[in-house]
Amino acid sequence: MKVFLVGEGDIVEIVIEQFLKSGVDIYLVSENDYRNFTDNFEKIEDYSKLDRKFFEEKEVVNFDKCIVSLSDENILDMINISTILLEQGADVLVILPSKKYESIFNRLGVNYIVPSYDIAFRTVGEILLKFGPVENVLPFIEDYFVAKVNILPGSKVCNRKVGDLDLRNRFNVNILLAFKKDFVVLEKGVSKSFVEKIDVKATTVLTENMSIIVVGPFEGIKKFIDYLYYES
Repeated sequence: MKVFLVGEGDIVEIVIEQFLKSGVDIYLVSENDYRNFTDNFEKIEDYSKLDRKFFEEKEVVNFDKCIVSLSDENILDMINISTILLEQGADVLVILPSKKYESIFNRLGVNYIVPSYDIAFRTVGEILLKFGPVENVLPFIEDYFVAKVNILPGSKVCNRKVGDLDLRNRFNVNILLAFKKDFVVLEKGVSKSFVEKIDVKATTVLTENMSIIVVGPFEGIKKFIDYLYYES
């Protein structure tokens, strides 16, 4: 996965750190010097000088995500940069310095978040895990996250007991709950769905189309997802 990042500040540093820990390729553009964070770094003199030609040469459309995060004093640059990225077909996310700019980016049609430390971790998680069958990943307590994972047909955990998977020792994650959607056929061929909640035990057998609630450190959840769907 590749992420193009324009910006600076504490939230940006958190995002960089979490992405690098997860093996994501980052290309960072900033007025500040971040060479200690990543080798793929380009220091520029002024954000206002970033134009269409600059982003075309970087082929931003080939990145999975383009993130822009600047301070209040650079809000006009944020608007300009995000607009150019959108025009070039990039998948853009703006991290706003405060809520007072929400209406501007709503009108521009740009996806945005208002920063906090929790939401920075959450954003990284959502970007990384959305490519798999994960509906969301949220901060839980301290350094732990909780994620809802859908077990697809053919998954490595299908028809296996939770205890046999040894998830805590292998990935440092635990399954808190499981849900399974079933359908009941009513009169005249009409069907109705209902969700069955399952209290997970060591003897619980995981089946396809079941959803599980997993808790653990971010890296553990990521490794678990990789094991489920990407490792051969």
